[in-house]
Amino acid sequence: MRKLSLAAVCALGATISMPAFAQDAKPIDIYVGAIAGWDRVTLDYESDDGSEDGLMYGITAGLDYTFGADEGPFLGVEVEYADSDVSESAADLLVIGDEAKLSAGRDLYIGARAGFHASNWIKLYAKGGYTNAKVKGRYFDGVDTYRDSLDMDGFRIGAGAESSLGGPVVLRVEYRYSDYGEAQYDGIGTGVSASRNQVVAGLLAKF
Repeated sequence: MRKLSLAAVCALGATISMPAFAQDAKPIDIYVGAIAGWDRVTLDYESDDGSEDGLMYGITAGLDYTFGADEGPFLGVEVEYADSDVSESAADLLVIGDEAKLSAGRDLYIGARAGFHASNWIKLYAKGGYTNAKVKGRYFDGVDTYRDSLDMDGFRIGAGAESSLGGPVVLRVEYRYSDYGEAQYDGIGTGVSASRNQVVAGLLAKF
């Protein structure tokens, strides 16, 4: 009887302490994966604007910290390296037979995201941070070809959802908007402002 009572006390103590231990747990998820999706780059000049669509692709990595229980709210940081095939060409600009081409180059991003678990396998979140995009230019005057590029600093905001596919594999879908402001060349404003809209899917592995 005394042994049975002692076992009951131990079991009760374990039952009380286990939720407390789970409550104190602060799970951290580290992830890395590939992303790809639709990319629309818009250039504004005075009252004129034009957009070109294309494909973006890249890699992303980050870390999420979940507060409280495993399905509580979370806060994370992430980085991204991406590129795009968006480009636009025009001919006969300055002289007959010339050609100019602008192409979207690599895009770097670092930012934060915050969200919550809508269920035990779906996460919803919002994100925001700093982005730096490269724009590449090429001009052919009929004889010689000139190339140059410039970097544009901006901000990005977005929202998305993640769904577990089983094990460490996660599918992500998100929308984001990036604004790079006015393009500067050698410290001089060009009057051209750039922005982009993207819908991106990602396949991630968590550790």
